[in-house]
Amino acid sequence: MIFSNSHKEILATMKAFLPVFLICSMMLTACPDPEATFNNFQNRASVIDHQIRDQQIVDMMVETSMTDMDVEPICDIKGTFYLGLYSSQFVIRTIAFLADVETDYTNTEMPKITKLTLNPLSCADRSQIVGTPIVIEGSFPIGTDGKFEIPLGEVAVVGEANCQSGREIKADISLKAQIKEDCNIYCGTIGGNLIAPFVADLSTSAVFGATKVTGIEEVEAMSQPIHECP
Repeated sequence: MIFSNSHKEILATMKAFLPVFLICSMMLTACPDPEATFNNFQNRASVIDHQIRDQQIVDMMVETSMTDMDVEPICDIKGTFYLGLYSSQFVIRTIAFLADVETDYTNTEMPKITKLTLNPLSCADRSQIVGTPIVIEGSFPIGTDGKFEIPLGEVAVVGEANCQSGREIKADISLKAQIKEDCNIYCGTIGGNLIAPFVADLSTSAVFGATKVTGIEEVEAMSQPIHECP
């Protein structure tokens, strides 16, 4: 076949560009459609966005549910109580106190006792305060279950309040209590040791109880204070 010079030039040009054409064709075949890729990205982003929103809704529902189920605040035990301490091993008659309790309920979810004053009462006449009061100040939290603990440390009680021997009592103790009866009673166990008139472990036998009263006048009309949980 005979080609003119112009035809030869065209063929030469086509031969020169053939590799480029083939490469471009392969690239176009291998590469995804840009518009389709963008649409797929949008779809995936939309799914993730819905998942995030669904989770946020669930979190809000759980939070609302927990708020609705909030525990009712513990009642306030601030006031005066007729309190008795008793040990089945060492005491025949309950040792009695007029106890004043001060509290802080500024944060109703975390109430606390700030001061406990124990005024010993005479064995001969429960309406008579004798000796030096025991005063404990601090920050003693009250749990959501109504339980609290107050470490008294080393304390002394005048002999007139000791109905067994009439001798001074010394002890290193703590009170572990449970609030009951709409804050009209708190009671529990005594931990620690008796130091005088003799040495003994109180943790296995000593208990106490306290009943709310209006004052010393009401104690006159009462007999022995409670000394354990009802």
